[in-house]
Amino acid sequence: MRGPQLPTSSIRDVPYREIEGIRLHLDLHRPEVEIPPPVVVYLHGGAWAGGERTDLLATRVLPLVRRGIAVAAIQYRFTGSAAFPAQLLDARAAVGWLREHGDAHGLSTERIGAWGSSAGGHLAALLGLESPLAADGSPGDDPHPPLVAAVAAWNAPLDLDARCSRSPLEESEEPVEHGAEAALLGARAYDPRDPRHRAANPLALVTPRAAPMQFVTGDRDRMVDRTESFRMHDALVRERVPSAVAVVGGAGHEDLALDESETLDFTAAFFRRHLLGAREHGGE
Repeated sequence: MRGPQLPTSSIRDVPYREIEGIRLHLDLHRPEVEIPPPVVVYLHGGAWAGGERTDLLATRVLPLVRRGIAVAAIQYRFTGSAAFPAQLLDARAAVGWLREHGDAHGLSTERIGAWGSSAGGHLAALLGLESPLAADGSPGDDPHPPLVAAVAAWNAPLDLDARCSRSPLEESEEPVEHGAEAALLGARAYDPRDPRHRAANPLALVTPRAAPMQFVTGDRDRMVDRTESFRMHDALVRERVPSAVAVVGGAGHEDLALDESETLDFTAAFFRRHLLGAREHGGE
């Protein structure tokens, strides 16, 4: 790791949203520094159906905090109880909570980032893109603007249209309707004409207004092919949006090899550059 490791503090089980009788919580992990640090929302993986906000806390989340980036690791609703866009609306609410309460916790909230892995990386990407869904989750007349200023998506499914496509043989072996994507959409197949489906597909939402993005993937990932990160990267570059991809050799899906110092340095530097901006570089 480059530079000293900063001490950290954590505030756990902070309620940030109550919806349909469910109270959602976040854990706020902050580096102990005098100047308010930038903050990112962290969304864990688990195929939109499981996982915990404490997953990979010691090996991934806190090491980024020690590099000077505060992290709000959030709980969000799973597909077993709520189909999309519930997960996106929860993530949006977490960003809103940080904007409202971040100052009280000594955070810099002028620019907020999103970070996620696997299914969480998919949701993080959606926060950095225009959406056809309004604030309440219904199709809107005008695109909903991106809510964050930078996104790091690790081993993330980013092309739902392709992921839901099957040849007859593939469909017989692994039916679309049994997949995690179908559970997310609450439908048997992806329909590009449905604004709610499009709103769940990051690759379909790339415009020049997208937030800068960074992708991390393993070359042995058998669950999310690394080409999805490259397709998303290429789409962003065509729109002149800053984008970068890191491929970790020998790493599979959600592999601890992803959490090596070089990758965390890469992500910390990305967030400092796009969330601190001129302040990091002495002003303009």
